[in-house]
Amino acid sequence: MNKIKNYENSGIPGDDEVLFLSLGGIGSIGSNMYVYGHRGKWLIVDYGIGFAGDNIPGIDITFADPKFLEERKEDILGMVITHAHEDHIGALSYMYDKVDCPIYATGFTADMIKHKLKDGGFSSKKLNVLKTGDKFKVGDFELEFVEMTHSIPEPQALLIKTSVGNIFHTGDWKIDENPVVGHCVNKDRLNEIGQEGLLALVGDSTNVMSKFCSESEGDIKQGIYETIKAISGGVAVTCFASNVARISSIIDAGIKCNRKIVLVGRSLFRVIECARNNGYLQNLPEFYEPEDVVDCNKKDLLYICTGSQGESRAGLARIARGDHRYVKLGTNDNVIFSARSIPGNEISIATVQNMLVERGVHIITPSDAMVHASGHGAREEMRELYKMLKPKLCIPMHGESLHLSRHAQLAKDVGIKKTCILNNGDVLLINKKESFIIDQVYTGEMVLDGNKITAIDSSAVRQRRKISYGGLVVVSVVLDDHGSLLAIPNTTLEGIAMACDNEREKLTEMIEDSILKLSDKEMISDNTVKENVRIATRRYIEKKTGKKSQVKIHLARVSV
Repeated sequence: MNKIKNYENSGIPGDDEVLFLSLGGIGSIGSNMYVYGHRGKWLIVDYGIGFAGDNIPGIDITFADPKFLEERKEDILGMVITHAHEDHIGALSYMYDKVDCPIYATGFTADMIKHKLKDGGFSSKKLNVLKTGDKFKVGDFELEFVEMTHSIPEPQALLIKTSVGNIFHTGDWKIDENPVVGHCVNKDRLNEIGQEGLLALVGDSTNVMSKFCSESEGDIKQGIYETIKAISGGVAVTCFASNVARISSIIDAGIKCNRKIVLVGRSLFRVIECARNNGYLQNLPEFYEPEDVVDCNKKDLLYICTGSQGESRAGLARIARGDHRYVKLGTNDNVIFSARSIPGNEISIATVQNMLVERGVHIITPSDAMVHASGHGAREEMRELYKMLKPKLCIPMHGESLHLSRHAQLAKDVGIKKTCILNNGDVLLINKKESFIIDQVYTGEMVLDGNKITAIDSSAVRQRRKISYGGLVVVSVVLDDHGSLLAIPNTTLEGIAMACDNEREKLTEMIEDSILKLSDKEMISDNTVKENVRIATRRYIEKKTGKKSQVKIHLARVSV
């Protein structure tokens, strides 16, 4: 086999180097997609979604554009999934065919992936199911799952061994001595990895702002029980459907308080099915659907609801709006938010909470009671991890710019010699002697627009954003072949506040004047007429409203 010199000369990962780049997940929380290159081949880690902000009207989710990988499809060895959260597997429903490679995951994660692939119409025949802590080989990458704890079963860090050296990809993690579901962090193995020598750590930055340690799920279990025990009226608890330990704690509290467990949200049934298939949530009582308990007293029920992030179509939002067919909450009822706000979702969550309060519902949040623990390690846990692993290089990921900066500073404070803050698309070269950014490749975001996948900077998305800010004016003009007006121009204004009908009439007059001022030669050019009317209309609207509206001109010519 011919030795591949290096990426700089060939554009292909060399034998004596490891390349790392992020196509999504650095500079934001979500849309995780990371890539490692070595000996001419590429290994993907995770492919998830992100939540779109309010600045992209009509768009709910985003994910990384895989163009870089599509162009190298034949050299992709596979994809390793660290855990089953949406921001790490969600894009598989939409984009798996773009990479179409073997997938490696543990049992629970694999079951969740099967549903994702099925939702997208993709086969799961390339899905390889492993055990937690397994060692396996993908091409020239020797890989090992390392058990961590997080807010979902079977979170795995990934140890990547190459001829150049070892790299530790943390995935999402915390150190929880009582995780309720699953195993504790394998500290013995982490210490061994540190003793073996580690070139680099690619690490989660999400909770670096929190000074101490994140709370244990075991403490939250007790807190949820005590909170529900003190309530005499109806109770609904909302959390992430994938947080099996939290669901287990809520169910346990409901049983102790003699309440029937009612699941509100289809994703809860899916997650519980996957959990049971892998040995979790065993020996539990019967679950009820909302329609099964309409005649029961709410004080005998405990609803577990999806929608902790204010999702408009989730069970909790429907209850808050009052349009859930079977679940009605009001005075003397309580909703416990057993989840944190993902950045960008604060307004949606507040909207749901306000609607509930307007119905007389009492809201309980993590600020009011011990009902939520972060799934991400705080500063003291991060320090402990670095002391165990002792990497030469720190590469912060999974965070916004401030998170990444604070993570890098923490690493320096505990003695890490070098840190490297990247942007998505930066290609970092790592060898035995040094590390540096060697290239910048294309990265972009894709969005799900209804049932269509398009680029975030597509004309449709850009136009919708512009319309949301300035509104839309549609002008219809009818001329004869010589340019004479055959009818009064018709205007339609969407999302634009005009003070009175008189201003609309003046707009029509202005459009007529702009056409009549054209020369005979200009009158017979459709493009000239349309552009003249567009500019005149936009200037008038901006003068009257202060808004730069989008203007569309429909021009028809009629032979007379």
